[in-house]
Amino acid sequence: MSDEPVHRGAARVRTRPEILAPAGDRDALAAALAAGADAVYIGLDDGFNARARATNFASDSLAETVAWIHRAGARVYVALNTLVFEPELPIVEQLIRRVAASGADAIIVQDPAVALLARRICPALEVHASTQMTASSPLAAELLRSLGIARVVVPRELSVDDIRQYVAGTTLGVQGTPSFMINGQLQEVYAWGPLKPQIEAALAAGLPATSSKPEIPASRIAPQTQ
Repeated sequence: MSDEPVHRGAARVRTRPEILAPAGDRDALAAALAAGADAVYIGLDDGFNARARATNFASDSLAETVAWIHRAGARVYVALNTLVFEPELPIVEQLIRRVAASGADAIIVQDPAVALLARRICPALEVHASTQMTASSPLAAELLRSLGIARVVVPRELSVDDIRQYVAGTTLGVQGTPSFMINGQLQEVYAWGPLKPQIEAALAAGLPATSSKPEIPASRIAPQTQ
């Protein structure tokens, strides 16, 4: 889980996971830093992140935000973790350059094209794979390595034992994501088709879910194909 050495004097005493906190606005950011988060992840108000319900941060003042976080002794990861259409790539390129110039420590991505773009234009900028990439095994992690990924945020469905085996099977950094609800991808499965046994088991265990399948707008229903 992205273990970070903890030192007392010169001796290495133990390792512990990096505590990574979300920050949707300045108040949440201040609270995370005051609580001692090792790192925070934020979205930009330009979009291209899966944090649409958050206030997010202005990219034109990102350098100031990053400096504030670094003064508090924490790292900052900027989420650019949505799928990007080809005509949007020039905009995303500008945002990646702005993030790199701000001194941010990493970006979190979902789209492989964004990872490749970042590696090409800002090779010193660390790139993390979002949980939405669904890299659920060390084999997937090694594939992501070829994209320039330095750390993988594993799917929320993995157990502690799964994550332990994951860490043993890859040399990439691994970030766990404790979750208290069904994630968006599982909700989508629930909306579009029959529940798989493991999802049914999660629901039976008391995880929140709607009591009936949500209505899906006709415009989002793809025609059936053979």
